[in-house]
Amino acid sequence: MKKNRGKLCKVLHKLVIIVVVICFFGGPQAVQAATAKLTAPKTVKTTIASGSSIKIAWSKVTGASGYQIYRATSAKGTYKLVKTAASGKYSYINTKLTPGKTYYYKVRAYKTSGKSKTYGPYSKAVSGKITPVTVGNFKGKLTSYEGATLTWGAVKYVSGYQVYMATSSSGKYALVQQTKNNSYKVGGLEPGKTYYFKVRGYMLNGNSKVYGGFSPVVTVKPVLSVPDSITASGSADGTIDISWDPSDGADGYEVYQSSSKSGSYQLLTTVSEAGYTDTGLNLGSTYYYKIRAYRMVGKTEVYSQYSTATGGYVPDPNLTEVSLDQSDIWMVVGGTDQLIVTISPQNEENQELTWISSNEDVVVVDDWGTISAMGEGTATISVIVDDSGKQAECNITVEKAYIKGIDVSKWQGNIDWSKVKNDGVEFAMIRSSYGSNSLDPKFETNYQGAKDNGIAVGVYHYSYATTVAKAKTEVDFLIKTLEGKQFEYPICLDLEDKAQMSLDKKTIANIALVYFDALEEAGYYPMLYSSKGWFTGKLYDASLDVFDRWVAQWSDVLTYTGELGMWQYSAKGSVSGISGDVDLDISYIDYESRIRWLGLNGY
Repeated sequence: MKKNRGKLCKVLHKLVIIVVVICFFGGPQAVQAATAKLTAPKTVKTTIASGSSIKIAWSKVTGASGYQIYRATSAKGTYKLVKTAASGKYSYINTKLTPGKTYYYKVRAYKTSGKSKTYGPYSKAVSGKITPVTVGNFKGKLTSYEGATLTWGAVKYVSGYQVYMATSSSGKYALVQQTKNNSYKVGGLEPGKTYYFKVRGYMLNGNSKVYGGFSPVVTVKPVLSVPDSITASGSADGTIDISWDPSDGADGYEVYQSSSKSGSYQLLTTVSEAGYTDTGLNLGSTYYYKIRAYRMVGKTEVYSQYSTATGGYVPDPNLTEVSLDQSDIWMVVGGTDQLIVTISPQNEENQELTWISSNEDVVVVDDWGTISAMGEGTATISVIVDDSGKQAECNITVEKAYIKGIDVSKWQGNIDWSKVKNDGVEFAMIRSSYGSNSLDPKFETNYQGAKDNGIAVGVYHYSYATTVAKAKTEVDFLIKTLEGKQFEYPICLDLEDKAQMSLDKKTIANIALVYFDALEEAGYYPMLYSSKGWFTGKLYDASLDVFDRWVAQWSDVLTYTGELGMWQYSAKGSVSGISGDVDLDISYIDYESRIRWLGLNGY
């Protein structure tokens, strides 16, 4: 019994020693600190959050239960706790700060265990200061001979901006404007003089201001506007009247003359008004003029740039005639013709011409006298000799064409195209394809047969598309089927499938536009086919109005009142060379002439 009591005393003695050692070196907290191993946040950053606050953000520390943010007013000053943030929070906005004052921040992580906390080391101190950022995107734009508008990018949290100006690159800058706007109109500047500007933002701190950095310098140099809208009108008395629009702020103008446009110009006169008459000139000659404005700044003349050269012709009464080879022309819609002009005498020096159509909805004319019929009606084509004003005219009458045609597909079987031609058919619309990958099995045969017999050819593609994406797939396939061929009539989109009946008018219009955009980009002349009911009930979107229409209305009388290029008037027609029924068509436009003239469809 005594021996056992002795062993027990020895064990208790050892336990007391262990407890004393543990308590002496920190007990459970010391053990916890040894196992937590919290680190300092690797990155801590500050940014301005408002005119009186700074945002502090830090990186996550593994194992942290939260973070403590400390602040001081100097790098080596006393840091005070300003915020304790919970786990999952990695930023804090410190408010009610003083603009212009620098603040320093440290962050450390902590871990909670029961009622105790273990802290990691502090991060490195970072500073933050509430000041306006430097103004950017500073620009100057002249608005007159004495003014400019300065603009710059708006800066967050500023109370306003100060604009400074100097009159030399190394001169002293003076405050010229304080504004809350990010623009300033400056006036009272002198033409020909360079002005230097810079701008900075500021924040209010009570009655004082805290300034940001100055922007890069912007220069403006006001100038007189160049005289424009210059005209030079010659008369047979050997004079040319020159006039131009006045330049704002000009005190006068210098007029220069040359005998050739690119020749040497000599000062002719100085005038105070925007006009001058040049006299004593040679008949049948052209003279060229340049004008520049000037303004007196003190005793110095400040000039604008020279105007572009403008020529004036002194007419010679011996110029007798300008004529055209035709005085009256009858055309059909889509047709083209050529007018030939003659000027006498043929050695007349100046033969520059201007061609004019009195109604371009009926007929248009290019610079070489080629005319193209656009629509029914009458118009007059005039050709004017620029220098003398002499002119000649040709009266144009345009009527609808009535061209006999058919449209065919595999359903017509084998066709004897020679007999079709002899039956008076002038054009054929041939189905090339349908859907996204189906070629009409008779397309190649029908195309070559019609071509070999002198029948103009167009094609149509039957669409099943119910979305824009499907339309894109279909039209890409269509264009591939057209490659290497020439077509005298349009490339037509056939929209009438029952799957498209439920589509709204905007969707169906967008499907058509996908086709038309792709066809035009590929160099083809597009057209839209459908029934009268579809055109009046589904295809009346304004975006489709510019495209030609092929309308199906099986009747002896066309009651469709919209614009159209072709009419499919029967589905039960009979034509030599074709067994069974065939669709019959009339074209009101000479598409073959129009397409060849435009250089489309492979031409």
